[in-house]
Amino acid sequence: MRLVSAKYGIDMEIRENMVNVLVVEAPDIFSRVIEELMCQIEGEPGTFILSEQDVIKTISKNADMIVNPFRVDCNEKRIQQKLFQELSVIMNESFVERTVYLQGQIILYLEELLQKVPYPLDFDVEGSMPGLLKMCHVEVVNQGDTLVEKIVNYMKALRQFCAIKVIFAVNLKLYLTRTELMELYKFAFYEKMSLILLENSEKGKLEGESICILDKDMCIINVE
Repeated sequence: MRLVSAKYGIDMEIRENMVNVLVVEAPDIFSRVIEELMCQIEGEPGTFILSEQDVIKTISKNADMIVNPFRVDCNEKRIQQKLFQELSVIMNESFVERTVYLQGQIILYLEELLQKVPYPLDFDVEGSMPGLLKMCHVEVVNQGDTLVEKIVNYMKALRQFCAIKVIFAVNLKLYLTRTELMELYKFAFYEKMSLILLENSEKGKLEGESICILDKDMCIINVE
């Protein structure tokens, strides 16, 4: 897999069992790189190209970004939508009779309820099961006592529900110790996820890292 941007002169080979660290020394360029990647993750156009075996991969379908590791949420909109889709399929395939019965009971309940008010009301039960799941607060458990555990569980949820394979993380080395980083790397390697750290300064090379530095003169320096 490769991450390329002709605009910034970036050409990173993303290898299995390696963590890529992209260091951008100029603050304004660092901000632009993060903003552009975030926009592409949200489905907007940009200059970054993610490819695998010469096939271009849609960044919005294959990547996510951790900007604030303290606010990672296993129930963000994208994950919850996929969870509800999965549960809805199970309802319609393995719980058909129970689902039909429950929908019938909901209809009876709403009909009786709406008769209690003096003005005309209508309702639509079709497709109401995802709404029922939301109403009952069905969600992924946000596990983890430590920051690294919370990040790992978030990445696991993205992998399981959204098939996300690439994670960008901004200045993660500011928050995690060397031991915690190695724990995170080990998890990413095991799950075959590609972890790309976006750092504003070079903070020392750890085992399993491949570092690419975009210096203040817009020159690329690779540190293997």
